[in-house]
Amino acid sequence: MNGLQLNYLELKFNKDQIAIAELNYENKEWFAKLKEMNKDKIFKRDGNKVYYWNRDFSTMGDLISGAKISTIDINEHPFIFCRIIESYIIYKMSMINGYIIWLDKYSNVWKIEKETNLYTDEGLAVYRVISFNMYFNSFNDQKTYGIVVNTELKTRFIKNKYELENSGFDTRGLNGKDEIIFANKKALNRYLESTQTSNKYNTLIKTQLSNNYAYKEINKFNSWLKSVLYNQTIFNNLTITYCKTNIIPSDNDVFDAKFLNKPVKYFCDDSFVQNGDRLYVNEAIKKFKPYNYSDLKNEYNIAIVCPAEHQGVTEDFIKKIEHRLLDTFHLSKINFISFIAKTTSLESYREAIYSKSLSGIDLAIVVVLDKFKEIEDNKSPYLFTKSKFFNHEIPTQEVRLETMLASSTMLPFTLNNISLNIFAKLGGIPWVVEKLDNIKQEFIIGISSTLNKDNKKIFGVATVFEFNGKYYQSDCVPLSDYYSFEDKNEYAKKLELTISHLIEKVKVKENVRFIFHLTKSPSNKYEIKAINNILQKYENYNVQYALIKIGYFHNFRLFKNEGLQYVSDGQYVRISCNEALVQFKGSDKNPVRFTLHKDSTFKDMYALVRQVYWFSYLSYRSYKPARKPVTTLYPWLITSLLEKMKSIEGLDRDMILRMEDKLWFI
Repeated sequence: MNGLQLNYLELKFNKDQIAIAELNYENKEWFAKLKEMNKDKIFKRDGNKVYYWNRDFSTMGDLISGAKISTIDINEHPFIFCRIIESYIIYKMSMINGYIIWLDKYSNVWKIEKETNLYTDEGLAVYRVISFNMYFNSFNDQKTYGIVVNTELKTRFIKNKYELENSGFDTRGLNGKDEIIFANKKALNRYLESTQTSNKYNTLIKTQLSNNYAYKEINKFNSWLKSVLYNQTIFNNLTITYCKTNIIPSDNDVFDAKFLNKPVKYFCDDSFVQNGDRLYVNEAIKKFKPYNYSDLKNEYNIAIVCPAEHQGVTEDFIKKIEHRLLDTFHLSKINFISFIAKTTSLESYREAIYSKSLSGIDLAIVVVLDKFKEIEDNKSPYLFTKSKFFNHEIPTQEVRLETMLASSTMLPFTLNNISLNIFAKLGGIPWVVEKLDNIKQEFIIGISSTLNKDNKKIFGVATVFEFNGKYYQSDCVPLSDYYSFEDKNEYAKKLELTISHLIEKVKVKENVRFIFHLTKSPSNKYEIKAINNILQKYENYNVQYALIKIGYFHNFRLFKNEGLQYVSDGQYVRISCNEALVQFKGSDKNPVRFTLHKDSTFKDMYALVRQVYWFSYLSYRSYKPARKPVTTLYPWLITSLLEKMKSIEGLDRDMILRMEDKLWFI
């Protein structure tokens, strides 16, 4: 079947109302006890009411004390209808042998694993997993229901820790539980290298995860769903009368498909690549010069920190980097100052840094080895070196020895990206992207987070300003010296202060629009509270605002021509009045999901999503657009790095605010 397809099995029912048992919700303890004492029933809370039904969908007998039969409407209680359909599918699936079923508590998606090993190996197994969840969308005050079906693979070790060790496999440093080693990336790579089976494993994974293979597996499950749902009475005379997947566009008006065009990049003197000209971005920079070429210094001083045993390889690589910086980015002169470490130890890196003055250095290139990843953060030569230069307001550029020794075919791409990183860290703006003319001044703020070693969220904030009719990334700061908040109210307060500090840097006009990009659902108690407090300061202004969540972990997927072709870059599909999907890159497995918060006063979903998409072209980590916009990518990078650097003794925390306008962390 040709065309664009969403992995969504649309459902329609024979009626809009059902009779169901209802209880008044009391408290958490009461609810937990209720479920414990009635394991043959499924309970679902909706506001101050609790609804329930028999787990095996048999006719309801005597009601639980205090319960009554109520009639609920499909448009008013969508979560109850979704839970009924999900539990019916699980009930039907549980009657088939050979499957493991569980609910992923983080994504709220059901997982069904087939107990058939797809891989032939004495120590490793690969299993097919189907994931599904109910989804309802709202459009024109009506709810539409459907099932989102996706597929993935799960890799596990067949042997336990002792059996793996007895077969000669080194399990030291690998995570696990109850004598089971987790087949994460680190453990898997070690096992494949030790058994010399990387090609065999990767070939299987590539085939099984291909879009066409995934499309077929999803269709198989959809066929089974149709057989157990279509024209079947599910619950209290509720019958499913429609059960189909649709090619987009379809007669379901909610699924509106458009394309997001790529933004125009501007270079020096607002030059840009004309339609019809074929220039790579690096070629355009070389031809037109970088956007802020007139602000570049006459000469730059760059420190080189490397171990003595790799000095020759480093010097050869640096000469190639120098050529890129002079030729592509039009730097006039670069002075290199060498800091040679006797060995690859932390102490040698320390001695090298302290051997010379750091005065006048604009950037440091630090050569690191892959084995440094195995070292604890507080003993890492790279993190120590980065922290010491950071204390002197000097950004650093990490270069892996293994990267410098890579094949000649990969070297041009490596040199391009590293030279781009270095130029941006030196204060260069290679390009900016276009901004559509708006009546209102726009101020965009991104809030993102990472997890620390204690599994607590650490938040960061980034801003994008309008400048000369263009967009460019500006400040990026962590919250509260990158420490987690035990008191979430303190988080809201600090968020408010941080955003206010960034806004005060520019002159706010009378007609202003605040747009917030978040990687988590905004909470009324925290993010919404902080934002409302900020907006109160501008109550005499003509203010609009929007809060949009950018989601990467979801179950939606787009296919083109049954997965035989990549979905086009920038493919936009509206899936609800306040939600949309965008395929940033055709090769991405999943599109990015956007959710507009209901309190937003600016509701142009297409315009908001296009803006985020264009911001993915503002990242100076690579010439290729990122999967994340700079508004959420940069806060994530800065919080991730600072979380590691805080273990280094002597790190000057106050330097963070002095470095907030520099891209030292990319």
